[in-house]
Amino acid sequence: MKNKENTFFIIISLTALIACWFYNIQHISQGGSFYTFITHNFVNPASSSIFMDISLLFLTISIWIFFESKKLEIKYWWFYILSGLFIGISISFPIFLVHRNLKSRRCT
Repeated sequence: MKNKENTFFIIISLTALIACWFYNIQHISQGGSFYTFITHNFVNPASSSIFMDISLLFLTISIWIFFESKKLEIKYWWFYILSGLFIGISISFPIFLVHRNLKSRRCT
């Protein structure tokens, strides 16, 4: 079952990479920066709501990654958090789940 889960996680991560970075590259090519990326998320109540929702989800996932990594002795856990911040949580979190599945399989 874990192999099927991992396949789905990888597909989600690759889809997120393409979908998110399609727009990120457009933003960068138009002279956008990290600062303007953040400020552009607050142009109306709907975008502000989605940005805050994703930000708090990112915080929750980051805390969970930290504790889960300590429990399963996953090294370099911080890489998933940093890549989630700078590349995309919808990309890094599924990859963390694959790593977690592989690690938990070895531990049992």
